[in-house]
Amino acid sequence: MSLATIILIGIFWLVVLSVASEFLALGAEVLSTVFGAGFVGSVILGFITMLPGYLSRSLRQLLG
Repeated sequence: MSLATIILIGIFWLVVLSVASEFLALGAEVLSTVFGAGFVGSVILGFITMLPGYLSRSLRQLLG
């Protein structure tokens, strides 16, 4: 891979991460009006940020 391709891939993933974090913040804002900021901050956002690591560990254990 050329350096330009690597840089473009990095920029692409930076944009994807930025959009995903914006959606996460927007969802948390909406949920905080329904459930309260303390519940959303401690339970829901904690669960969402922990989930990818938990799933990858579980998948690794399942696959071998």
